[in-house]
Amino acid sequence: MRLHHKIMLLATAMLVLAGLTQAEEKAPKFLARVDFTGKGINLKPGTATSGKVSNVSWGKEEERSQKLVAQSAPLPMDKWTTITFTFTPEADGSVYMRLMSNWSKDKGKKGMNAYWVLYKSVTAEGAEIKNSDFSEQKDGKIKSWGASKENLYTIEDGEFKDAEIVKAWHNKGVVQTFTVKAGQEVKLTIVVKPFEYVPSDN
Repeated sequence: MRLHHKIMLLATAMLVLAGLTQAEEKAPKFLARVDFTGKGINLKPGTATSGKVSNVSWGKEEERSQKLVAQSAPLPMDKWTTITFTFTPEADGSVYMRLMSNWSKDKGKKGMNAYWVLYKSVTAEGAEIKNSDFSEQKDGKIKSWGASKENLYTIEDGEFKDAEIVKAWHNKGVVQTFTVKAGQEVKLTIVVKPFEYVPSDN
């Protein structure tokens, strides 16, 4: 093979590789996110098996210690992932929990890109999560959860076929309030999977 042919093949291979790399970089990255708000009580961040748990850095400074964001690393596509987040309340009381996901904005657009994530179950040690697998549903409502009909989802295939669960993103969360005890660690485990990326239309 002549030298210029080898150079041409090498250049083509490099262009293909660069194209694949750019495609990977542009592919949507889905993150599971659970926000916690202590009702007048401080919440100490703990550990995460994927991503991290931290107090918020926005809003009134005196209230930041009462709020946590637990966010995963990018989720693998087309598979269910189990993630555990921990935190410890400093007093007895109630915690408001919101299941959601990440978001992004494109340059020149006002709207937010939505990263819908499926939640198969939400269980806990150190606290009680009611209707943790979302199976108790009736007339478009999920018992013990605050959600809209847009959050409802029925799995169409795979090992959990026909299971009634929820989907959520940053602006369309699913919520529940639960009771906590002072100094007792809460270990929250979620089973999640990327669902759909919806780009902003404005």
